[in-house]
Amino acid sequence: MSVDRIDIDGLDRLLATLDPQRREEILHRLITRATTIVLARTKEAGPRTARPRPIRFGGGRISRDMVSGRYTPVLTGNLRRSITSEVQRTQQRGIVGTNVVYGRYVHRHRPFLTWALEDSQDKIAAEIDKAGKAIVGDR
Repeated sequence: MSVDRIDIDGLDRLLATLDPQRREEILHRLITRATTIVLARTKEAGPRTARPRPIRFGGGRISRDMVSGRYTPVLTGNLRRSITSEVQRTQQRGIVGTNVVYGRYVHRHRPFLTWALEDSQDKIAAEIDKAGKAIVGDR
């Protein structure tokens, strides 16, 4: 399961001014850093509640506290531990997701990956700014 995509206006035009090897290096570093930021955000621990609260998903009921993770719901910790990232250099994209069977179901009811991406926008923007300064500094 992958998260939404981030499009950066004007990045293609800016990168086109660089030699291909330097462009590839900067873009790969930027994608790797953005992916790492989102991955770290999904695994952040959240506040513990004083007493377990039941949470309903559809017709089911989970009687233990699933709000102990800031973004990723935690019952046993398996979902949070299963979240990984991958950077695909040839397709110039980073993927953050999980391979556990119930990951899609949980995400439908509590979109933890999307929330983590949305809350990472400022840090990712700062990384994009650094990459832009590196490009301009090369000139």
